[in-house]
This record gives sequence, C-alpha cells and structure tokens, in this order.
Amino acid sequence: MMPPNPGGGGDIGPRRRGAANVHQTGTSLRSRAPGQSAMAQLRRLEAGRSRRGLLRRLLGLGALSREGRSWYQGALGEIAAARELARLGPRWLVLHAVPVGAADSDIDHVAIGPAGVYTINTKHHAGQDVAVSEALWVSGQRTDHLRNSRHEAGRAARLLGAATGRAVVVRPIVAIHGAKRVTIRRRPRDVEVLTVRHLTRWLAKQRPRLTEEDAAAIRSAAEDPRTWRTRLVPGLEPAPEDSMELRAWFDRLDGTVRAARRRRIVVGIAGFSVVAAVILRSVAALPPGLVAALIPG
Repeated sequence: MMPPNPGGGGDIGPRRRGAANVHQTGTSLRSRAPGQSAMAQLRRLEAGRSRRGLLRRLLGLGALSREGRSWYQGALGEIAAARELARLGPRWLVLHAVPVGAADSDIDHVAIGPAGVYTINTKHHAGQDVAVSEALWVSGQRTDHLRNSRHEAGRAARLLGAATGRAVVVRPIVAIHGAKRVTIRRRPRDVEVLTVRHLTRWLAKQRPRLTEEDAAAIRSAAEDPRTWRTRLVPGLEPAPEDSMELRAWFDRLDGTVRAARRRRIVVGIAGFSVVAAVILRSVAALPPGLVAALIPG
C-alpha cells in the first residue's frame, strides 16, 4: 500500500508529472459476476466428471467432485458478500472477481467510494470457529488470509497508482462468511476483519477520504481490465453474456447440490427410522424376563 499524500490528507496523491492519462477501453470489469473466477474453475473441474449413477442420485451423493467443493463454497461466499456490498449505494463502485496479473489469480471484490479504496478477500468457513490475533485461525488451524489480503491491497495500490499517475492508498479487508463464531482477540493493525453481514455498515461509517473527482479517476482506472493485467489473456475477459451464462450454470448446479443435501437428510431420517423399527421389533420378540433383565430399574 502506498502512503497518502502528506499535503492533502487524503488517499490519493498529486498527479505525477508526465503520467499517462487513465486509459479507456470498450471492455469493463463491471460485467464480472461475483465469484466468477471460482465458478469458472469449478466448471472446468466438473466438466470432466462422468454422469452420476441412478443410485448415487437417489441417495443424494456425488453432486460435487471432491476437488470442486472448495470452489463451490468460495463462490457462495463471494455471492453473499456481493449481495451485502450492493447496499452501499450509487456513490460506490464495487467490482467483483477482478483478474490480476498474467495468471488466473483474482481479487474477490474491489470497493471504491468516498471512504477510499478497499480490496475485500471473502472467506467462506461454514460452521467453523474463526479467531483473529496476529494471524487468522480457522478451527485451530493458522491461515494465510491476513498475509494474502495485505499482498492484494499492495498490488492493487501499485496498479491503480500506475494507471492514474498518483499514489493511491488501498486498505485490505477479510470478510468471513458462514462461520459459527468469530472471535477477535487482537485486531490486526493493517487488515480489517469483518463478517460479511457487517461489511456495508462498517464501510458506511468510515470517514470520507476521497473527493468525488479523485474517486471518479480511480473508478475509471479500476474498471479497465488493462489496469490489472500485465497482459490480456484471451478468454479471461469475457463478454457480459458470458458472465450471465456462467452464473446461470452455477445457479443450476447450486440447485442440484441443495436438492442432494435435502435428499441425504431424508435418506438419513428414513434409515434411522428403519433401524429403530428393527430394534423395537427385536426387543418385542424377546421373552419378558430377558427384557426386564436388560433394562435396569
């Protein structure tokens, strides 16, 4: 992250002499769907799978490959965060699944508004305990979430600074979704850790750091894919209809996964009922004296 302009007190420095104008292109990252990179990776993994057999479908098994589960959960977390961030209002631009560099890495969300520029790293830890101190721990396991979020923010600051010709401050956020409990033992100095449902409220409470003119310049640079890519990769900057088609595919898969989960619950209840009935019938067939001996009291 780059330091704020000492003279201005804001989050963007003076324009550097000789810096290029913010570039414009016909393609905008506004068309990117939340979780798009995770969805695309999930689709590639699921495409190579053979069709589930009838028995597995009836039992609600195998709706997702083992490799695809983490990508599925990640996409759900990013969709939940995007739904919350949509409440920020028209003065904010929120980009999703921003492709960065020459490989297939991305930033889950980039939010730009009066309170500054934020990179948001969404983590879906369903039903798990999360603890935060000098690191972020999930069910007792240390993660790299804080380090990775710092790296994302620093990278975004450099790229946005190069595109606008100014020093831009970018602040990292880790947004936790679905955790059973989030315990803040000690707040990290340079990374904000929030639950997804508190994102909008927290951002709305931050003091103004950017003028509308500065925010507009950063927004213009941020939505251009060339700001983030060291080279444009064919197929990684899809047209809006590609994003919509991918989201439609994911929604169908999500419906299948949820239906399989419900089916497993029904099968589990039915199985328990059958076992209970067998036990009761077996007990009823025993001689009364033996039953009395088996049941104390």
